[in-house]
Amino acid sequence: MSTKERQGKGIQKREGKELTDEDKKAIRRSFDSLDRDQNGRLCAEEIYKGVQVLGFNPTKSEAVDMISDIDENGNGHIEFEEYEEMMRKRMSAMEYEKNLLRDAFKKFDKDGDGTISPEELQKSLCKSGDKMDIADVNEMFLLADHNSDGKLNYEEFVEMFQEQF
Repeated sequence: MSTKERQGKGIQKREGKELTDEDKKAIRRSFDSLDRDQNGRLCAEEIYKGVQVLGFNPTKSEAVDMISDIDENGNGHIEFEEYEEMMRKRMSAMEYEKNLLRDAFKKFDKDGDGTISPEELQKSLCKSGDKMDIADVNEMFLLADHNSDGKLNYEEFVEMFQEQF
């Protein structure tokens, strides 16, 4: 389907992440696994069963609401192009968050060694206006420093951040 045809159907390419061939294949596999009757579109029942497999328990009306949020052409179903666009948006949002966390980590990692010490964190927080004493920082490190090396690596930092928010 051409861009012009998609725009005519209400499916428009948006700004954000460009999908790689690998991304597109993964999205296609995901769509096909949800499309139980293999008719090229997802109905509320297929969405309902698909999210149950992921461990969620929506009501059927919530599944209908999910479709209406994604269904750009208003036909009550989700075609692959609509699904792909929704997944691209979600992947863009995840990539944006990942970049924010990476940038924040680099700002805290003053000496550039790939870890954040309690002192680095305290100094960075004090510069941003947060007054946190070293005892509070050490307490935070006790919870987040899973390998007990006295520093936070990137993975520990991300996990700590995600637990806070």
